[in-house]
Amino acid sequence: MYITKRSVAFIITLILLVLSSCKRYQVSSPSLLFSPQATLPPIRERHTVDTLRARVYNEQGINLYRNGDIEGAISAWKAALEADPGYAEAHYNLGRAYYEQGKYENALFHFQEAVRIVPVSSTAQYNLGLAYVALGRLNEAKSAFELAVLLEPEYADAYFNLGIVNYLLGNYDEAAFDFENVLIIRSNDIYALYNLGLTLYARGDTKRAIEKWEQTVQLSPVYAEAFYGLGLAYLKQGEIEKARSAFQNCININPNSVIASEARRELERIGQQQ
Repeated sequence: MYITKRSVAFIITLILLVLSSCKRYQVSSPSLLFSPQATLPPIRERHTVDTLRARVYNEQGINLYRNGDIEGAISAWKAALEADPGYAEAHYNLGRAYYEQGKYENALFHFQEAVRIVPVSSTAQYNLGLAYVALGRLNEAKSAFELAVLLEPEYADAYFNLGIVNYLLGNYDEAAFDFENVLIIRSNDIYALYNLGLTLYARGDTKRAIEKWEQTVQLSPVYAEAFYGLGLAYLKQGEIEKARSAFQNCININPNSVIASEARRELERIGQQQ
């Protein structure tokens, strides 16, 4: 699918990560990131009449999609596959279109076909991982993201999503490694910093979690969830005034948000204990 913007974020799931010192309250991470890459390279150039017809239909689908006609694009890509069932790019584009429509089983089938035809494509493996996540098949998603980073060692988005999947599976050491790899590739990625803080906190490394969340709010002073996490972490360390300040910052950013309501409750609790 020919999309020219740097990245397109799709909500597969909001990752609700429980901070252990206050189990009633949860903090949500950013949504998983959709691959910014557009098309699959062919495994080899073919010049049969069927392949040429498939290529024409595939280009028609791309143009229809650009003009907002997703159903027309799907019909064109299906026609491409009728002409040449082994045309990987049409499978890939159909997977993307069905994914956008929330038809995850259909998306999975076409991403699987794209991977079968072009197994060395990090892009296809990445999007296959997203389809598995959408269907709750986390272990299979993990394998797909691992293959994506094996094929493309600087694939930051794949490391990011691998980190989220490892967190959900309770593999905190692996998740921390994944988010650290994102930060090697993109040193100021605030979402990776935030999620690294969550991961460190979950495995009991409060001091380093504070360090990562402090870096997060330095880079993004309006990251309310990071301030909330800092508040809980400071409380755990017994640093009451720092906790109070962090919770207040969380509230100031978006007073009407759910996270602000939780921060107010923490401030009330602090007041009752003093």
